[in-house]
Amino acid sequence: MSQLVRELEILQAKVDDWVKKTVDSNGFLQGISQRVALVHAQRRMATTSAERFPLRRRNFAAIIPGDSVAETVVASSIFNFLNIYNTLLITRLILTWFPSAPEVIANPLSTICDPYLNVFRGIIPPLGSLDLSPILAFLVLNVFTNTASALPAELNAGPSRKLTWRQQVQKRKGQTAVKKVEP
Repeated sequence: MSQLVRELEILQAKVDDWVKKTVDSNGFLQGISQRVALVHAQRRMATTSAERFPLRRRNFAAIIPGDSVAETVVASSIFNFLNIYNTLLITRLILTWFPSAPEVIANPLSTICDPYLNVFRGIIPPLGSLDLSPILAFLVLNVFTNTASALPAELNAGPSRKLTWRQQVQKRKGQTAVKKVEP
């Protein structure tokens, strides 16, 4: 058992060395590594729960907590999927105007889009040959798309304090004599 532990430690050391060499050779990865190290150092130095978990002290519109790659991937994937589905719905509705639409295109679009549109056809029945249910379908899809675009957004808990241009430059340079201007 102890030999297995030693082999695992040696393997872990080799992997750590490889990761360090890879990060050191790539400027982008160095920046990410430095930011992660800074966040971990700040959390270690934090004394209260609110300081260790900064998301708890603010009101967030985000469903996915944190500022991570996973959050960005999930939020952008949902947003992109809804935009693509919106485009498919528009294409499906335009194809309904043409009685001799190519079945190679119309049938897959019907399979994908009609279940969603049928939900709204049950709410708003067609008026003769005029179907108004896609209007409600697009409104609901628009609400979902806007919600998906706001997933990673955060709400400020207090009033926003604006800095002048000079104060922003001083803050970036690390000068501490910055006074905030109330709006």
